[in-house]
Amino acid sequence: MPTNSGQVKQTPITWKMEVIDTFERGPLKIAILKGYPADVAWYSEGKERGDHLIIEVSPGKFYLVSDERARLVLQRLTDEADVLVNLLEDLELLLDLPLIPGKAFGPSEQITRLDGGYRWNVETSEQVGLEVQGISSRESHTQYHLTFRTAPDIMNIYFVPGIGITRYQYQHNGAIAETDLKLIEYYPGN
Repeated sequence: MPTNSGQVKQTPITWKMEVIDTFERGPLKIAILKGYPADVAWYSEGKERGDHLIIEVSPGKFYLVSDERARLVLQRLTDEADVLVNLLEDLELLLDLPLIPGKAFGPSEQITRLDGGYRWNVETSEQVGLEVQGISSRESHTQYHLTFRTAPDIMNIYFVPGIGITRYQYQHNGAIAETDLKLIEYYPGN
């Protein structure tokens, strides 16, 4: 589609987020992922799933490291001589459990912002039934709605402890881009 055409292109896709491997290094728990919902934010046909790490640094504190940084961090994690100083960046903090509506977390320089921007905000929690293959629809789950707002965009993540991300929404206001992914299948790991 031509740039600045005013046309809207809508493409239904299926995107797989897969845990390829897990390991521990000292107190760190690491999951190696192929695919993550944010890969789809600026989707174009033929786009490959990205490489990602989710690293739990202490109980309930999870960081997401993506693409080239994921490869560099993984090299450091597998180097037994590396004491892992400055391994992660504040902006990579993805989850800080427990989640409580009103809680904010993220980069230390942004956490006190009065407008709530540039950090994660736990907006709401609600009991939901999930219409997802692999999960009993009769069970009720607590689902948390988290937002991360910047000047040009907003990210919404819906998260269910023990399952993961059940919905991911991204909206960019300048060059318009929107993504709305919903979990449709779930296969628990070992």
